[in-house]
Amino acid sequence: MTYKLLCTDVDGSIKPFYGPVDPKTADILRELSNEMFIVMLSGRTATYLDGLAVGIGIDGMRVGLVGEEGCIILFPKDYKNYEEYIVGDKKLIEEFLHFKETVKSILSKRLPVYFSPTRIILTLATRNEANFNNAYDLIKEIIEEKNMNDKVYFILHKAHYVISIAPAGINKGVALRKIMEILNVDQDEIIAIGDGLNDIPMFKTSGYSIAVGSREDVRKYANIAFDNIIDALHHIRKLLTK
Repeated sequence: MTYKLLCTDVDGSIKPFYGPVDPKTADILRELSNEMFIVMLSGRTATYLDGLAVGIGIDGMRVGLVGEEGCIILFPKDYKNYEEYIVGDKKLIEEFLHFKETVKSILSKRLPVYFSPTRIILTLATRNEANFNNAYDLIKEIIEEKNMNDKVYFILHKAHYVISIAPAGINKGVALRKIMEILNVDQDEIIAIGDGLNDIPMFKTSGYSIAVGSREDVRKYANIAFDNIIDALHHIRKLLTK
């Protein structure tokens, strides 16, 4: 099998949630980018991923960036410019953005939270477990009140007291299908790496999936699992030589 595309989650997969990419990981990713197009996917902003890719040293024409849980794609147009794609139905996104501003307004008055500078999804850091639980409960109340139950979904990072809310129907798998269309790549030509529940749609869209970490509820959806990213990347090297 010829693999052309390596899609990898960022936080918890190729780097700690808070922390840099290990130099050994960066070395292998640069090496793999000579043989495969790299796509980095995250709940963080696409511009954050741009800086991360530059820091790793991947050729700008060999990397695509998928930010905000699949909502925004930055794809290299040339060495100076990206082509931007907004994923999802325009009307749904507009409704979500209005809902997002409502949530921000209410939470900022009631709880000590920090909002990330995202363009579409809502991401907030709550500092401690009590604030996390209170923010989560309050957001659920707003969702009920605004009749948004079927229009949004949560991505929870409980260990870091971070909550994200994204438009329903948009995820890393949906964004990956758009990348496949852009690159004219088939599912069987894709390897995906991830560590969280929000990576499962990407696993299901790829031909070969690798879970990193100890979460059994994620590992069961992958073709193979490793405890750390270095072992996962070495495994990809072996796949490419078969």
